[in-house]
Amino acid sequence: MNVYEDLRPLRSRLAWWRALVVVIFAGLVLRFWQLQIVRSTTYDELARANHVRPIPESAPRGLILDRHGSIIAENRPSFNLTLEEERADTLEALKGLVPLEYSDVDVEKYLREARLDAAILKEDIPLEEVAKVEARQLELPGAHIQFVPRRYYPAGTRAAHLVGYVGRMSEDQLQEEAFAGAARNDYVGQSGVERIYNQLLMGRNGVQRVVVNSLGRRERVLDQVPPVGGESVQLSIDLELQRVAEEAFADDAGSVVALDPRNGEILVMGSFPAYDPNFFSGQFEREEWLSLANDGEHPLSNRSIQGRYAPGSTFKLVVAAAALEEGVVSPETEMSCSGSVRMYGNVFHCAKASGHGRINLVDAIAQSCNSYFFQLGAKLQIETIARYGRLFGLGSPTGVDLPHEVSGLIPDPEWKKSVRSEPWYAGETISVAVGQGSVLVTSLQMARLAGTVGTSGDIQRPKLFLRTLPVGAVPEPFLEADLQEPVRHVNLRESTWRALQEGMFRAVHTNGTAGRARLDGVQVAGKTGTAQVASRQRISASRDESRPEHLRNHAWFVGFAPRVNPEIAIAVLVEHGGGGGAAAAPIAQKIFQAYFEGQREERVRNGPRQTTMALH
Repeated sequence: MNVYEDLRPLRSRLAWWRALVVVIFAGLVLRFWQLQIVRSTTYDELARANHVRPIPESAPRGLILDRHGSIIAENRPSFNLTLEEERADTLEALKGLVPLEYSDVDVEKYLREARLDAAILKEDIPLEEVAKVEARQLELPGAHIQFVPRRYYPAGTRAAHLVGYVGRMSEDQLQEEAFAGAARNDYVGQSGVERIYNQLLMGRNGVQRVVVNSLGRRERVLDQVPPVGGESVQLSIDLELQRVAEEAFADDAGSVVALDPRNGEILVMGSFPAYDPNFFSGQFEREEWLSLANDGEHPLSNRSIQGRYAPGSTFKLVVAAAALEEGVVSPETEMSCSGSVRMYGNVFHCAKASGHGRINLVDAIAQSCNSYFFQLGAKLQIETIARYGRLFGLGSPTGVDLPHEVSGLIPDPEWKKSVRSEPWYAGETISVAVGQGSVLVTSLQMARLAGTVGTSGDIQRPKLFLRTLPVGAVPEPFLEADLQEPVRHVNLRESTWRALQEGMFRAVHTNGTAGRARLDGVQVAGKTGTAQVASRQRISASRDESRPEHLRNHAWFVGFAPRVNPEIAIAVLVEHGGGGGAAAAPIAQKIFQAYFEGQREERVRNGPRQTTMALH
């Protein structure tokens, strides 16, 4: 008897298996076609790279020099330990030789992101570790010692804020035009002169093409493009004068700027406390960075161009100029000071509790009589004061060749309405007239203001850059003395300039507030300022020295020398220093003294300084 067997389920299953095999085969064919046809060029390049590997060679950054050729920033030799491919055996062997700063995960992640770039396992390794790795090179395939010129700042914290620092390229910076030509592992300028002139300083990297075997060992060099060092940049800074200024500040916080009012060249720029830019030249722990970044003293901030402060009585120079030009007073106009003035229902106090008696404008500048300027403020009104403040360049960046300069603030009713949605009150004008209230300035702006008064109206653009030097050039002192036409001229009457200059001269050389800036043999002109940090109500009218330090007044001095045809203008700000005459003027005096002693020595060596343009 025949038994019928139903094979249809079997045939159905076989059909599905045949379809699956066809799909798999088609997928394989498609994948082979993609690998061998579509992406053949890419994989050919990768295969060649496994055989011929490019090894980058870092270009040394150009030097940064002061005006006399002294080195502010240079390079020193250092060595990095790198790994050019993912090799667990090499990584494990290295851990037994040197302390590593990366985990296995870090290395693998970096290699994936960088593709054929080398992962840096450890930077700036000691010579004994270099010797260990080189001695066992055959046992460490893919690991190599890379020579890298590392940034070095021989003066440490000196001039740190203006010179800036370098740091490893970030992912965002790789896409920025400002860093075109830099490679992933390069150190580039992150702040200060290092940042603003990075393209000049960084040079062009070189490359070696080497043949490697299957174990990643280098067998021979095919060809080489040597690196080209960056150009050296010479600055207007006088490093010796900078040293004097920084030592004069001792442990105080604040800032100082000294510049040549004839051409805007910055001779000194200091911000305190400072930091050591060498810290950023290599790897550092995250905790170290956070400690520096979160420091309550803000050592990373350049107070000279980023610190905004009430100018105190130094602003009286602007108010006096406005009053003279508007015909409100003459230099001989007298007003009465009894120690305080009642205006708009409030009592405004003079710094001298017993009052100055009858006093004219010039002596009011010299003795810093608040009562006189309270009355001027009421006569001028805020719009006029603001207009003259802006005429002198306040409330706007100076245009110095440094990044992140702030503008300051010259307030007026329009500003208050737009920012605070409030009307301007007459009593606020009285505070602004003595440099309090909402008016804010930077030290650089005030140094330029002093220079503008000293030159009878010339406003220069402050600058640090003098010139570049080609690679290998021997640095020499910058002896060019050509004066420059001002960027802008403040057109005030000559009698106005004479009154301001006379008031500042008397402040130093007669019975004024700036006597501690006096210098033998040189006529110094100056103006002190004491900027309140807290209102009198908050501090209960207590004496400044008896308050907590954070509530003490800021101390200002601005000035120039000599009185006729000035060569140097200075602004000093001592945070919570108290009175400007006691805290800031002595610092300025030391800078003036060092400058003119240096000038005398230079004249002995080189003869009289020649100029091509006379100041009016």
